[in-house]
Amino acid sequence: MTTYGLTGLRAAALLLLAALSQQVHAQGSSPGRAALVLEVDGATTPALKPYREMLAGTTVRLGPSSRLVFLHYDTCRTFTVTGGAVAFAPGALPAIQGEVAQSSVRGHCPRTIPGSGSATIVFRERASSPAGLPATPSFVLVGQRADEFVRVRVLRQGEEVLAFPLDGPRFQWPAGTAALATGDYQLSFVSGRDGAPSLVVNFKVDAVASPPGDEGMTLITAD
Repeated sequence: MTTYGLTGLRAAALLLLAALSQQVHAQGSSPGRAALVLEVDGATTPALKPYREMLAGTTVRLGPSSRLVFLHYDTCRTFTVTGGAVAFAPGALPAIQGEVAQSSVRGHCPRTIPGSGSATIVFRERASSPAGLPATPSFVLVGQRADEFVRVRVLRQGEEVLAFPLDGPRFQWPAGTAALATGDYQLSFVSGRDGAPSLVVNFKVDAVASPPGDEGMTLITAD
């Protein structure tokens, strides 16, 4: 093999290694979603709001009497922390420092549905069919666009059957509103920004409903 050929191979190998290094760096520099804030009482740094996600790599410092309740995604546990600090790392339990009162409760893993169309992700498990939701669906909007939606429409075969205003990321099926019949539906989220696209989620109501309190929390990502 000629010197030119060896030089060319070395150059190609170096370029490949550089590309792989950049790819790994890019993947590692994008922190994952670690937890969902459920309740917050008192001052925290950074300031937190209920039903906002915490990213891996974030440390939250609480005032001496501040209280934080969050759902940890990897373990599906709900933690209650008073005072001190909580650090979130990928693939690990939250690190709790300082004088804190902590309790953890194992619950149902949340179902996460990407709000884009027909693709559905059940937490840590892929599925090809529409999301299965209760006949009275409730959910929490998470992601970069979670705050921009002002209304949700329930569609069946393209026709609106119900519509509700949104005043925050959490939606509870209104008391006194009839449950949905068995079949295929869509949730269409209407943005409050002029010209912004709607967010659409396909879902299915099955004949056999989950027992009350057994369906877990449904998260709809709006990125």
